[in-house]
Amino acid sequence: MKYRSLASTNILVSEIGFPLQGLTIDDEFVGREDDAIRLLQESYEAGVVLFDAADVDHSGYTEELLAKALGSHRHDIVAATKVGYDFYTPNILTEQKGPLQNFDPAYLRLACERSLRRLGTDYIDIYQLHHPPVAALERDELWFLLEALVREGKVRSLGLVFGSDIDLIDVGAALEGKPIDGFQLPYVIDGNSLEIPGCELTSSTIVCDYRLDRLVKDVSQDVSSAAVAGVGTEVDINGNPRRNLQDMFALVEHHGEQDQASLILTVLLLDGSVCSVTPWVKNLEDLTRASVSIEAVLQCEQCHHWAGLLK
Repeated sequence: MKYRSLASTNILVSEIGFPLQGLTIDDEFVGREDDAIRLLQESYEAGVVLFDAADVDHSGYTEELLAKALGSHRHDIVAATKVGYDFYTPNILTEQKGPLQNFDPAYLRLACERSLRRLGTDYIDIYQLHHPPVAALERDELWFLLEALVREGKVRSLGLVFGSDIDLIDVGAALEGKPIDGFQLPYVIDGNSLEIPGCELTSSTIVCDYRLDRLVKDVSQDVSSAAVAGVGTEVDINGNPRRNLQDMFALVEHHGEQDQASLILTVLLLDGSVCSVTPWVKNLEDLTRASVSIEAVLQCEQCHHWAGLLK
């Protein structure tokens, strides 16, 4: 395992991070806590130090799970978590499913204290605003509170987690002069999304895959359909921006013996803004495949060529 600094901080993250949300999606590990703890410990022993949780995942369960699994290694891991969804307050007034967002300073302080308690620690390495609307980022009181948490030593660095539908131009304008250390973005076909306009940070991005195995299948089908229809290979993938897919699948074919999802994700490590990628990990074999894919990508001239197409 290799490590990179998160932007200009002294926080070293592993090139492969562990997304704890994968332990609760579809309730796969719910009721199998011993298995989840063992997987986290095995991942740490394999060199993973970045563990990414969220307070809203199963109402804080992923944070508690991280504490149970690796609490004895607290100072050797990078504990990241997210805030912004108020799951403490029942949502009974709207038709929206799930908790409502809340970025009020008083709520963020309360949520931070509760995350610290669940994590069994007195500091969070990367504290990330979870899908914040631009209007929230424009409020000075939000940043006053976050800077206070940093001064108090409860938070080491600040990050933002975005969905695939965020307007990055508006975000860049709202973040001008703000103390942001990193971003977490979903993998999308358009590599330009790895850069936040107006935010000149290097090695600042953590790329999460959002079930990349499904994306690989969808993209493969769309490429085949486009070829049959004679319309070329620039096709829309799940609403994402267009880009030429031929080169991406040349990469997959070139490394056919490797895990396709990991290959497409880890090629992004060739981008200077990316410090870590977080493929879904359901067992230690998943982590091993991702590690092998990373090494294959970093040593491959064709992969470097494909990464250049993202610019």
